[in-house]
Amino acid sequence: EACWWTIHPASKQRSEGEKVRVGDDLILVSVSSERYLHLSYASGDLMVDASFMQTLWTMTPVMSGCELAEGFLTGGYVLRLFHGHMDECLAIPGADQGDDQRRVAHYEGGAVCSHARSLWRLEPLRIVWSGGHIKWGQSFRIRHITTGRYLCLDEEKGLLLVDPEKANSKMSAFCFRISKV
Repeated sequence: EACWWTIHPASKQRSEGEKVRVGDDLILVSVSSERYLHLSYASGDLMVDASFMQTLWTMTPVMSGCELAEGFLTGGYVLRLFHGHMDECLAIPGADQGDDQRRVAHYEGGAVCSHARSLWRLEPLRIVWSGGHIKWGQSFRIRHITTGRYLCLDEEKGLLLVDPEKANSKMSAFCFRISKV
């Protein structure tokens, strides 16, 4: 029960027992401690913990089910980016490294391929919802799951992770092409 949470509506327009709708604001309450799941800054770092202070959360579906064609890439998917047919995936250095080093993306093999530091989310640009299929040539951004930073291409420094407020579309937009040319 230490890891169980109950969902409570944050709006008076919703009541307990009613179905949670996509986009609803909600509050998560720990079953064991009756504390809220809370997001805060501590020593310059973003922290999630159980607290007496409320934080509003919004649930969005990762996949809505059978409406999407199986085997196709969809916006909002969390994935690992592997290098060709190798067992190396795009990752950032471990938590034991400094913040500057954790802003550099690199390919790494081994155990990192099962760690959160190698997880990325595809976020399509210029659409209202994130659950649509990704098409060849369509612009999207790649967001690192644990840091929330965007993968960006800097002409001088190469690939690096940039804070969301500094990641403009010019440096953070990518698209899939059918060929390398």
